[in-house]
Amino acid sequence: PLVQAAGIDPVHFGVITTVNLMMALDTPPYGQTGYITSALSGTPLREVFKEMIVYWIPIEVAALMVITFWPDFVLFLPRLFGYSG
Repeated sequence: PLVQAAGIDPVHFGVITTVNLMMALDTPPYGQTGYITSALSGTPLREVFKEMIVYWIPIEVAALMVITFWPDFVLFLPRLFGYSG
């Protein structure tokens, strides 16, 4: 209700929240995906985070910017299937 009262589409808000949580799982200090990747591959944690920060994090930040400032990008498919939000 608070999101709708602020004039924000709930689907758009949900996608932004999901992408933010995904970024939180990728970055230190929590970085759960980094720890899992390190354990499964046998690669030192420092190398895993170094590669993630150089390559993956900028892509996530760019995607978050597109998702946040271009709501029609997110809402295209829901609207195509009849969502009126």
